[in-house]
Amino acid sequence: MAELGNSEDAIRHWDEALRIKPDCVEAYYDLGVASQRADRLAEAVEYYEQALRLKPDYVEAHNNLGLALAGWAGTRSAEALRGSAEDQARSR
Repeated sequence: MAELGNSEDAIRHWDEALRIKPDCVEAYYDLGVASQRADRLAEAVEYYEQALRLKPDYVEAHNNLGLALAGWAGTRSAEALRGSAEDQARSR
């Protein structure tokens, strides 16, 4: 569903699916995809991890978890570097 349109709409759709069927591995995976596309990487990581708890051999979830973690780490590193640069500029 995330491929077809708005990530926020997809997130609402899959949240509703989980209310109906809380052990739906595909819903967790698709929530991860939609969250990742919406640049909500921490949430994406949580959804992929839940999908993997339910289905440990889910190859696509492993792959996307790795991509989300790499993106999240890059974002956090960039934020830390920016903060450090701003601190250095203020101290001059």
